[in-house]
Amino acid sequence: MIQSILKALDILEAFTEEEYILGVTDLSERLGYPKGTVHNILKTLESRGYIEADPVTSRYSLGLSVLKLSNAVRANIEIRDRAEPLLRELAEWSQEIVYLTVLHSGYSVYVGSIEAPGRLPTSSALGLQVPLHCTSVGKAKMAFLSEEEIDRIIERIGLQRFTPSTITDPAELKAELALVRERGYAVDREEHEVGVRCVGAPIRNELGSVVASCSVSGPAGRITDARTAELAPQVMKIAAEISRRLGYRGRQGTGEGV
Repeated sequence: MIQSILKALDILEAFTEEEYILGVTDLSERLGYPKGTVHNILKTLESRGYIEADPVTSRYSLGLSVLKLSNAVRANIEIRDRAEPLLRELAEWSQEIVYLTVLHSGYSVYVGSIEAPGRLPTSSALGLQVPLHCTSVGKAKMAFLSEEEIDRIIERIGLQRFTPSTITDPAELKAELALVRERGYAVDREEHEVGVRCVGAPIRNELGSVVASCSVSGPAGRITDARTAELAPQVMKIAAEISRRLGYRGRQGTGEGV
C-alpha cells in the first residue's frame, strides 16, 4: 500500500453530493491528516484537474478529470451491457470462451468473459491488462489506430515477448495489422499464452472509433486454422452487431470500410 495514494483517495472520496465544497480545515478534521499534508495533496490533485480551487474562498471541489473517469466507466458499462447477450450467443455457438475487452491507455483491459455451456470454467481474466500486440483482441483494436498512435504505443509499452510466437519486430507487427484491416479480424497464434489461440474482431462506437473488441478463445488443438476460418465470420458478425447497438451506422466488414 502506498500511503500517499490512499490519502489522496480519502480526500477525493470525502466530497459528496451533500458536501461538494470543502476546505483544508474541513478535510483535515474529518480525515485526521495534518493541514499541510491535505494542502499538498489538494494542490497535486488540482494540477491534474481532479480538484478545483475557488480563488475567492480558497475552498475546493471535484474537477473535470473526475468526470472524465466517470464517463469512461459509464461507457465501459454500456459496452458490456449491450454486448453481453450477443457474447452469450457467440459462446453457445462456438462452444468456447468469449472475451470482451476495451482500449485503455494503449492496453487491452478485459471487462467481460462468458464460458461456453458445459465447458469446465477457466481462471477469470476480468480486469486483466494486456499489451495490444500479442492477442487477437489487442491487434483488432491496434490495427485501427493511426500510424502515430501505433508508433507511440510501441515506443512507450514495447513489444514484450510472452511466447516463442509473440511478434516483437515493429515491421512484422505493422504488416500483421495491415492484414487485420484488410480482412476485418485478428488471430492470436499462441502469442500470449502457449497452447491458446484466439480470433478477435473490432467494436466501434457511434463515432466510428474502435473502442473495444471481442474474441473466441480456446486450446490450440481445437482452434486450428480450419476452425479459425469458421469462427472469424461469426466473430465479425457479433462485433458488428455490438457496434450497431453502440450507435455505429457505418459498414463494418473487411477491406476499406472496416
